[in-house]
Amino acid sequence: MKEFFLILFFAESVLLTPQPVDIEGEVTLQLAEPVSAITSGANVRIDVTGNIVDTVDLSNAVAVLDYLAQRYPDGSVTATLTTDRGEKTILERVSGSTSGEKAELVVSSSSGVQTDIDFSELRIASTTPLRAVTVTWQNHAK
Repeated sequence: MKEFFLILFFAESVLLTPQPVDIEGEVTLQLAEPVSAITSGANVRIDVTGNIVDTVDLSNAVAVLDYLAQRYPDGSVTATLTTDRGEKTILERVSGSTSGEKAELVVSSSSGVQTDIDFSELRIASTTPLRAVTVTWQNHAK
């Protein structure tokens, strides 16, 4: 029940890259404002719509999710959150999400993200180049 109220009142998504960025190998983002998790399912979302738009029909959710799973398997994209004190949390699970108009990679932690810790840096590593993507922090999972 506590989780429900936390999500209801404090859930937010924060756009970390107001302008699209290219991720080739890895990129490190120094966050203007720290981010934190309100549930252990907090995650990083990478909008890859522009990378797949000519490959798969975005209105076909099954095709999009299948494509994302094949193109970006677990371990192909990782995100490392770091606190000011140097504590690190690694997000190594990759899944897909689609709305019918856009496609996103959801990078999360199999062991969960510790809540109530402020992260000031995000490093994203990808084995596949990601062109002109935006990155969003979602501080919860339903």
